This record gives sequence, C-alpha cells and structure tokens, in this order.
Amino acid sequence: MQQKNNYINNKNGNNLISVALVDKSLLYRDSLKVLFDTIGSPKLVAYAPTFEQLNDLYKKEEREPFDILLVEIGDKPIYSIHSIKRMVEKNPNLNIIVLTEETEDIYAVYSIRAGVKGYVLKTMGFSALLEAIQHVYDGNFYFNDDILKNVIYDYQDKYLNNGEKEEVESHMASPILSRREREVLELIIDGKTNSEIAQALAIKEVTVKNHVYNLMQKMNVEHRTGAVLKAIKQGWVAI
Repeated sequence: MQQKNNYINNKNGNNLISVALVDKSLLYRDSLKVLFDTIGSPKLVAYAPTFEQLNDLYKKEEREPFDILLVEIGDKPIYSIHSIKRMVEKNPNLNIIVLTEETEDIYAVYSIRAGVKGYVLKTMGFSALLEAIQHVYDGNFYFNDDILKNVIYDYQDKYLNNGEKEEVESHMASPILSRREREVLELIIDGKTNSEIAQALAIKEVTVKNHVYNLMQKMNVEHRTGAVLKAIKQGWVAI
C-alpha cells in the first residue's frame, strides 16, 4: 500500500487511538468494529479485505488517519509478510500489528524481520489485542513470551552459534536456478499468479508454467508454497 502522511496519525495530544484493519473475513472485520465501538477507544477508522482496497478507500473518501494498522496474514502468510516488509520499507513510521491463526513460530520470526511492532494470535482474545495496541501506541513492542523465546533462539542459531557455517552451507545448498527462474521465484514470493508473472516479465504464461515446474524440480518441492518457504528458510532470498 502506498502510504501517505495523511494516512498516518501524527500524535497531537489526542488520547483516542485510531486503528485500521486489513482482514479478508467480513465477519471478523464487522465483529471488531462492534467491539471497538462498544469500548470507544481504540477507534476503528477504516477496514478492508486487502492492502490495495484499504489504499483505495483512503483515496476515494475522507478518512481519519490511523495510529495502528492491524493486518491478518491469512492463508498465505509468507505473501502477506513480504507485502508488510515492503510497506515498512516505504513508511518506517508505520506501526503494524499482525493478527493470525497461524501457530508456527517461523511466521512470527519472519514478521519481526519484516518490521512489525506486534504479533497477536487470534486465540489470545480481544483483551490481548487491546493490550498490544496500547503497547505499540506508546512506542513499545508487543510479543508474548513464547514468541520472544523463539525469536531469541532464531537469532542465536543464525548469528551466535553457527552463523558463518550456516551462511556457507545455505549458499552451497542453493540450487542452480537460471536468471529467469530466479525472477519467477521472486514474483512467486510476491504472491503473483502465473498470469501476472507472464505480464511482468513479458513472456507467455505457458513459459511461466515451465519455469515454475523447473525451479520446483531443482528445489525438490511439490508446490509453490513449498518453494517460497524453502527459499526463505535457506536464505536464498530475503524476507
């Protein structure tokens, strides 16, 4: 989402916390709206199923700027986290809290690397979400103890225990992909479909399918998501 200054609230003494939400579930969006309206603050000022639609909403309507952006990373968490990373790179002041039902620790690690300020499992309940919003609004981070523990393990494993060894092994284990196959892989990580990849690279869709098949064979994975996860875990591409 191409963020502009009028999207992000500059704290001006107003104690009312403004929140925007990206979540594909209409039921969840409406439910949070009711809950926020009931308590008064935080205030849900905008919500949409995708980053693009939230962006369009602000382009088309007068909307109150937000302090916190809540993002559900959904059924394609790696794609969502990659989008978050690009958003934070463009807007370093953007405060993002991830919402998710994904319990795999690796997604929390990737989210933190992407620059989020908080990470909340939906099973933790509304009170945990409110606590996370307040912490981030106050300039802090919010990650529960289990998440922090695994982030520390990830850091130690990568940088303290065998950092140099793993870097060499990852490089050696990297499959020999052609330049075009690497371009296709990068676009897959961006969540692009075969049709969108063909358009981006100005090639035929059948050619894209061939490249996808070849890179999956070289990477020894059975599906696109497996290729994305393996590429990121092995350090062949950065999240």
